[in-house]
Amino acid sequence: MPAEQENYNCIYRQQLTELLSRYGELAEVWFDGSNIVPVADILQKYAPRAMIFQGPQATIAWIGNEEGVARYPTWNAMPTEKARSGVSTGYDSDPDGDAWLPSECDARIRADWFWSTKNAATLKSGEQLMGMYYRSVGHGAVLLLNHTPDTTGRIPEADARRAAEFGAEIRRRFGKSLAETTGRGNIVEIDLGKPTRLDHVITAEDIAEGERVREYVLEGLTGSAWDQLLRRHRHRPQENRPVRVRRSVEVALRVTHAAAEPQIRRLAAFSVWGEHIPAENVSEMSTVTHAIWHWSANSIQPQWTTVKIPLTPCCKDAGVYVLEFARTAGKDLDVQSVNLVSRGQKVDKVVVRRTVRGTTQYHITITEEGSAVELELVARLPDPGSRARRLCSDGSGKSIDSHTTIEHPMKKESVPTP
Repeated sequence: MPAEQENYNCIYRQQLTELLSRYGELAEVWFDGSNIVPVADILQKYAPRAMIFQGPQATIAWIGNEEGVARYPTWNAMPTEKARSGVSTGYDSDPDGDAWLPSECDARIRADWFWSTKNAATLKSGEQLMGMYYRSVGHGAVLLLNHTPDTTGRIPEADARRAAEFGAEIRRRFGKSLAETTGRGNIVEIDLGKPTRLDHVITAEDIAEGERVREYVLEGLTGSAWDQLLRRHRHRPQENRPVRVRRSVEVALRVTHAAAEPQIRRLAAFSVWGEHIPAENVSEMSTVTHAIWHWSANSIQPQWTTVKIPLTPCCKDAGVYVLEFARTAGKDLDVQSVNLVSRGQKVDKVVVRRTVRGTTQYHITITEEGSAVELELVARLPDPGSRARRLCSDGSGKSIDSHTTIEHPMKKESVPTP
């Protein structure tokens, strides 16, 4: 009723005023699930520099899941009507949008948001946290990692220690570069001075000028030839990327598509692993491709056919996968739709169709680790002799004869040389 709503609004505003005015400056104000109470004046008066999560005054966007996974790409811009809806997510992002809402990935260091006596064993490992880092910060988003106090009011010692280990590993990997530079234009290069083994590159735009880079290639000068280290068909304001391991004298960022002149704030090369990658970390730097389906006239008909393809055995980790159907005998599989089904329910906005180098791909974001997932494909056979081929992660992978295949998302887009 109107009178009850007005009373609620009054109490809400009093509590928010107390929170923002009596406990020091806050960095971020969360309106979890949006907010319909008018509070713009309170935010402007008491928290003018705070980031606002959800609600009509939002200045950052929820990524759309709670697993620390930023769909690639997720842009920091979106249409104003989406931004002011109060419930926009990274799935609403648009590089040509007219509102600026940086993406935030909220995630848990344990399996649950709150402490309990039963979830200590679910504390994430350092490897799991680094995987989350690559899928959030590495995709240009901000990672917000939840820590919950126990009944003493303190963060549990094991959790605090794991967080410290996580931070130390990030600093070890990215605290000191081999070399770095800034630049303008479509080509920016780093001179390493001598052949140097490198395995990661950070690229960052000057976001004061917006997101300009749309596609780019990273290359390394090995001997007298430039080798491709990484190709990306979208770019985020900052990306931390494992690349194909090479001994290079120079590293070049070549922008192949931009909305305006690229403003590169940072191009930095790293040798995270030195001369030898530890056995336990090889998986981070390699791509593993699994065959998941073989199609032919026996499984697809000339009329529209619905096919269920199990993904659970190959998609145990959260991440972004890429489904690609190979052309056979000059013909493509005629695809009407591709949907992700999780726990028996179709998941909206997680499958995006793109054309990369003339090839149709379906980028699929899986946000829950260990969940039961499958693809629901509706397609028809253009030619009884045609066959399909591969599903891989993050846009790379090797073609494997006439199968549909999948790459593990934790395995990055490169294969280290021996």
